Amino acid sequence: MLIALISPAVLEQLLNDAINSEAVMSMSNPNLGAWETNVPPARRRLEELEERVEVDGDILGALDDAATVHSNINYDLHYFHIENPDEVMNGEKPRVTELGPYSYDEWYNKFDVSFSENGEEVTYNQQKYYTYNSEASNPALTEEDEIRLIYPTVVGFEYLLGQVSRSLSF
Repeated sequence: MLIALISPAVLEQLLNDAINSEAVMSMSNPNLGAWETNVPPARRRLEELEERVEVDGDILGALDDAATVHSNINYDLHYFHIENPDEVMNGEKPRVTELGPYSYDEWYNKFDVSFSENGEEVTYNQQKYYTYNSEASNPALTEEDEIRLIYPTVVGFEYLLGQVSRSLSF
């Protein structure tokens, strides 16, 4: 009976300790580097070199390909392209086709990282940037495609302006 009452509490404490040692961010956490950036070392080194010297485009392409393999954050974007924009402007229903996926890899760097004295708070600045991943994107699409979209805010605002001008006319 004593084992049945004590063992769940002991196991829960052991589990919490293991989670806190790996998940709670601190200067001694072995996962601190992965939390600070997902940019592979080869790409980070390239970025440092770019600041100092001009790098050949072929080398850039090869390193970009290598870095894409290591990315762990991917965004797939799908858009609804308006086929009949002139008709839509005259009040007709839009004809749309779905385009996508346009795939992007997210890269992030946390910098100016500082921990509070008690270790319970961490402050940092973060830089994010995205690179187009042509291999994961639809092969028929490129980053240079022109897409016509409806912006609901603009359309709604135009509608409201039309209502206001009619109500103010004397």
